[in-house]
Amino acid sequence: MKKQWDATELKDLDGIAIELLEFIGDHRVLCFYGDLGAGKTTFIKAICRQMGVIDTVQSPTFSIVNEYETSQREPV
Repeated sequence: MKKQWDATELKDLDGIAIELLEFIGDHRVLCFYGDLGAGKTTFIKAICRQMGVIDTVQSPTFSIVNEYETSQREPV
């Protein structure tokens, strides 16, 4: 299933992150595609913020896997 969200301002990202997390349910493997500078890292930071990640979120562009930890010690 496909879904599209549109953001016109950075402040929109937290709301979209919440909607995305609700949309994916229990699925926890996501792929993000976009040109360098498209905003992937900024959006992933918003998603992690909504999930309660306490680690520093890095760019996904050059990683095979990034794993973070929430304040409840759950892996993201």
